[in-house]
Amino acid sequence: MVLSDDDTTALITLVNLALDQGCRMPEPALLALTQDAAAVPAMLPSSRQKLLIYVGHLRHAQGDSAGAIDALEAAFSAFPVNPLPLLLAATWRLDAGEVDLARALYDRARAIGAPGRLDLEPRFIEVESRLSEARDEVRTRGAAKITDDRPTGP
Repeated sequence: MVLSDDDTTALITLVNLALDQGCRMPEPALLALTQDAAAVPAMLPSSRQKLLIYVGHLRHAQGDSAGAIDALEAAFSAFPVNPLPLLLAATWRLDAGEVDLARALYDRARAIGAPGRLDLEPRFIEVESRLSEARDEVRTRGAAKITDDRPTGP
């Protein structure tokens, strides 16, 4: 299969519509099409990354968390100058309560940075805020546990 830049753009638009519920193509068929398209060798790395991010979204929507994270890791590998897949994976890890894994993904994304990408700064701030909240929650739970474990009585 050979995809032109126009074909890739059309597919990216189609998947985006599907994720926004504007396309009636069944998710399994759309996932298969997107995975196949992302595997086409002659494609811009940034386009491959977008398609793989959409594969991640589709898998996440189907409840396949491991597959979604794998797709985001592949997306990052396809175009490692854009940390967006790492930030999205960190968000999904936080949603699953996997704070340490989310922190590692966030740290990788922050190390890459996003020079000139003002659109990513709010995502960095959101993940950093959620990581801080998770750390505070763990600290509070730990303090409550210590208090609960104190012996009572004479």
